Amino acid sequence: MTTPRIFRIGGAITLTLCFLHAAVSIADAQTTSPTAKAKAKPKAKVKVEQKASDATPLDLNVATAEEMQEKLPGIGPVYAKKIVDGRPYKSFAGLSKLGIPERTLAEIKPLVTVKVHEVEKKTAATTKATSKTAAQAKGAAKSKRAATTLKPGQKVNVNTASLEDLDGLFGIGPAKARAIMNARPFKTIEDLKKVRGIGEATFEELKDHVTVK
Repeated sequence: MTTPRIFRIGGAITLTLCFLHAAVSIADAQTTSPTAKAKAKPKAKVKVEQKASDATPLDLNVATAEEMQEKLPGIGPVYAKKIVDGRPYKSFAGLSKLGIPERTLAEIKPLVTVKVHEVEKKTAATTKATSKTAAQAKGAAKSKRAATTLKPGQKVNVNTASLEDLDGLFGIGPAKARAIMNARPFKTIEDLKKVRGIGEATFEELKDHVTVK
């Protein structure tokens, strides 16, 4: 083999290696280019969003102001304080009264929950029971007062009775007693139902204890 031919073969090999090296460099540049990095970013964003959606929602009735500011977008110290001061909440709609923008409410709605806790339930039940007991006691006291005022078979003449006598009747307080006196005379005891505040239930309790004669 002659020397010129050897040089030609060596030059061809060198040229081929240069082309291969250039191709590898271009491929590496494309892999690390800003466009490739930009394509990789959405994956990270999806991962963050997925992690946020898996988080446990904040309970608006127990979460601290610091937790709200840290985990809820658009909620700063002012709105966090308003949320805490407005407790307890029965539903998310309760936040609409605090002046928080609609856009912010829409963003935080998937991130929060509202639970009615056992203490609040017991408090409401106790309050209701206390009110009912007080009403029953008041009614019983009125019945007892009327019973002690009237003798067996005795009836109150609504056309001539005094304010005190009328006030002693079941379901009749000072205001209704005055209304009865202002509506006199009555032709029948059924006319009492025309007096404001005396309904069918009250009349049923009164009819056996009053007369117009």
